[in-house]
Amino acid sequence: MPAFRRFLLAHLVSATGSAMAPVALAFAVIEQGGGARSLGIVLTANTVPALVLLLLGGVLADRVSRSRILFLGNLVAGAAQAVVAVLVATGAATTAAMSLCACASGAAAAFTTPAAQGVVPRLVGPEQLQQANALVRVPRNAVKVVGPVVGGFVVALTGPAWALGWDAVTFVVAALLLAGLRLAGTVSAGGPGAGLLADLRVGWAGFRSRVWLWSYTLCGTAVVAAWLAGYQLLGPLV
Repeated sequence: MPAFRRFLLAHLVSATGSAMAPVALAFAVIEQGGGARSLGIVLTANTVPALVLLLLGGVLADRVSRSRILFLGNLVAGAAQAVVAVLVATGAATTAAMSLCACASGAAAAFTTPAAQGVVPRLVGPEQLQQANALVRVPRNAVKVVGPVVGGFVVALTGPAWALGWDAVTFVVAALLLAGLRLAGTVSAGGPGAGLLADLRVGWAGFRSRVWLWSYTLCGTAVVAAWLAGYQLLGPLV
């Protein structure tokens, strides 16, 4: 299978599970007797590692093989979701256990997200880049819209454990597909021979020096936080 098609298939397969997972996770917490507080703890456990480790994930994506990061990250996320699915299915889930698994998933996302962002330009030529990005983003956005609806039906018909289990399966399938990609690491931001901390300092300095970037990040964080509060926290409780 050509490298880009392999990446696209892995991306879409993973997206189908990830789009259903938030709905399933919310109802899993409620099903286990948790309320707004428990759900908020689980969501925070997922979000905070993703934010805190994101810069480190970007630095590592420029130092080691992106395909290796994507492979391991998807395996970690798949294992975490599989544990949650089993705990929910057996009635053994607790807020603490689900929070630990959510933390692992969020940490994995902090590394896979920046790694995935830089894959497409290295799989296609410059003249094909715009079309390739469209092929990745349009179906992904469609899945984001349809996925929660499908997830709601799956939860209503079979329970949240099955939807979470499906998410785990999609992560593993994506990991196996991505394992076949051959993407070497790039030159570090701090220059040849620069250490990890040097790269982090360069990245942080670059982020702070661009007003449009950090202001956009702050606004985006506020918007996403408000959206998550309504979509994943208040919505299932109403």
